[in-house]
Amino acid sequence: MKKEIIVRKIKKSEKKEILKLARRAFLGIESLCVSKPDNAMVALIDNKIVGGIIYKVIKCDKKKIAYISDAFVVKEYHNQGIGKKLYKETIDFLKKEFDGVTALAKDDNVASFKLLMANGLKRVSFTEIVINLGLVNAIKHYFTTPFFIAVGMDFYMLMKEEKVAEKDSQLSDLFLFFGINLLLAIPTWICLSRNYASLSNTFLAYLTVLGIFILIRYLGFLSTKEKGKFRINNGGIFVNLIVNLLGFPY
Repeated sequence: MKKEIIVRKIKKSEKKEILKLARRAFLGIESLCVSKPDNAMVALIDNKIVGGIIYKVIKCDKKKIAYISDAFVVKEYHNQGIGKKLYKETIDFLKKEFDGVTALAKDDNVASFKLLMANGLKRVSFTEIVINLGLVNAIKHYFTTPFFIAVGMDFYMLMKEEKVAEKDSQLSDLFLFFGINLLLAIPTWICLSRNYASLSNTFLAYLTVLGIFILIRYLGFLSTKEKGKFRINNGGIFVNLIVNLLGFPY
């Protein structure tokens, strides 16, 4: 007989247990980056915590946004429909209480981003974040979440009042990706290029490296069995900036 799954808000007395269970669910450095569970929803079976979703409240002017920072199901309870129910009831609750819900998910974490999208969140570009939250609040959101260092992550958003446009694979996104990376590389170019000819060679070399990187990723995308659209994700700018400042690509 299938046991009932109960989803509810966390109690103060459960915070230490949730933090411990969440850290066990993640590997390596990720386990150390688990947020403090001041706000969370938990899933229980027989009054035992078997999963949870931790979220932060980010104030954006008059709007309050719930950012889903961590989600987990205890390993022994995988494949029992807990994650599906936990995501649904958590996001339903957050939609009622807040003006919007946001989250990050790795581009290869199909299970997580499918659950986000199944509950109304859409994969969005940074431009869409600016449209819905304003530039200042978009930057605030960028740096109060791991988005600025989260290489390989996509941003997901759901707004209560505003309609959110899903990120699409367009040529403009590719040009934007090139443009941002070129801007991030300027400090390195200034240090390395003593004249115009040297700067031109550096510029062409950088474009070549970026082009090869995108081509390899695209070929990898074509070889997968998962259906979807090829896209450039928009996390990890801070990492790229540090790499370029230190001149590692050269």
